[in-house]
Amino acid sequence: MVVLVLTSHGTKLGRKKEMFKITRPDTEFQEELFAAETVEEIIVESTGSISTEAVKLASRYAIPILFVYGNEPIACLTPFASHGTVRVRRAQIKAYETKIGVRFCKEIIKAATDNKIKIIKEMVRVRKLDKNIAGTIKNEINKMDYLKAKLKEIKKEKIDECREEIFTKESEITKIYYGCLQKMLPKEINFNGRTRRPPKDPVNVLLSYGYAVLTAQIHKSVIIAGLEPYAGFLHTDRAGKVSFVLDLIEIFRQPVVDRLALTLIEKKMIKKEDFEKREENNGLRMKEKTKKKFLEYLFEKIRTENVNYKGIKTSYQRIFVDQARKAGEFFINKVNYEPYSIKK
Repeated sequence: MVVLVLTSHGTKLGRKKEMFKITRPDTEFQEELFAAETVEEIIVESTGSISTEAVKLASRYAIPILFVYGNEPIACLTPFASHGTVRVRRAQIKAYETKIGVRFCKEIIKAATDNKIKIIKEMVRVRKLDKNIAGTIKNEINKMDYLKAKLKEIKKEKIDECREEIFTKESEITKIYYGCLQKMLPKEINFNGRTRRPPKDPVNVLLSYGYAVLTAQIHKSVIIAGLEPYAGFLHTDRAGKVSFVLDLIEIFRQPVVDRLALTLIEKKMIKKEDFEKREENNGLRMKEKTKKKFLEYLFEKIRTENVNYKGIKTSYQRIFVDQARKAGEFFINKVNYEPYSIKK
């Protein structure tokens, strides 16, 4: 399967029969053609454009289109044909006003915390750390576990009554997590914690761009499962904000994007010279060839069926959909909900 990425300035995506046609300003008369049945996703950056005929073709083959500005997703088009039943949406909306919504948020944060801890422990195992640093990181992990355990003390019946309390603990956990990464990553990377608008170092650039792509993947899975992307629990309602997608993405940031980004940087598969300064905001961005390389690694990770999940080997692509469906079952049937967590 193919992922079409329009990044170069002036690149256009059109249609030629049952194929997508890419033309670039520097090769105006050289068309690149891709059969629609082989295309899995289309990513359009702010410098690219797509024709109505190409959108119609994408819709016919149920291909989602992600629009990205900088490192942030700004829109995701999903074909109407992909939308599931409204029954699960009704249950999702109702859950917001009950303790089911609170339980969902707490389980998401618990699983996300476990994944952060496992990433830190993986990094510790492959390093010869100074004893003081190793001791500090061990203490920080204990703090994360403690904050996670404190979630049990939240007894409110509605998410509006306790969202701030849950978010405060989540923010503390996340701050500790990035603090641990800062202590273990090589100094020359200049990683000083999470920076987003704009990202200031290579790790943050990869995280931001990776999360944008991951958002589209989770969005697609939420639609397939029949859920409402905009009706979140942990993330608040706001026009144009896919709050539920952002809720669900919390459990996949570390295993899918963080783990890959850290590996690529530390093994020097992507290097400092693969990035360039953004003059408009004093941030950093990937060069075009680096972006292509990173996307190849990321989609390979998402598609490859080598993830241990419920006793079988499968792909993150399938796990995204299964986890969305499990959330839907939880809203409808009030069954136990166990978000995905990294297996050893």
